[in-house]
Amino acid sequence: MPTGALRGLTLKEAALTNHIAAGLTARDIARTSRAYSSTEVARKAIERLLRKTGASHRLQLTAWATAARTVPAPVRESKALACAPTIPPRMLEILQGWADGLSTAEIRHGLGAFQDSMDAYIRTLQVHLDVNSPEQAVVVAVLAGLVHVAPPGAPQPAAPGSTP
Repeated sequence: MPTGALRGLTLKEAALTNHIAAGLTARDIARTSRAYSSTEVARKAIERLLRKTGASHRLQLTAWATAARTVPAPVRESKALACAPTIPPRMLEILQGWADGLSTAEIRHGLGAFQDSMDAYIRTLQVHLDVNSPEQAVVVAVLAGLVHVAPPGAPQPAAPGSTP
């Protein structure tokens, strides 16, 4: 369980983690939180948080934080948590890739998908999970048990469809 990487978070860092999991950008965080005076200050705080936790990107941090219950629920209630949705395999690969620390570009490449196709997969995934951001899709996927969250420091998996 990813609690080790998140155990030493300050209250400010935990709040920032929740802002990230809500799908807020650095600009949104600077506008809505008095803790960050500008977009640049918020961006640097996000970068420090990713380095501190060892997360590859915002989506992996969101997966770890949800598994550790630092992020206890999606921003708004999701129908997907009331009854487990049936998610097509490709979309599950996207969710699992994000939870494993792969970037969207790495997942797209591994799936052999064009950018337009990947964008459509992500939009459809958000509809299936009743959310409005990839970060919230990860929150719901973790809470619904659709993805396995590897502990921090675990070896990074290969992109979907790639050969070792």
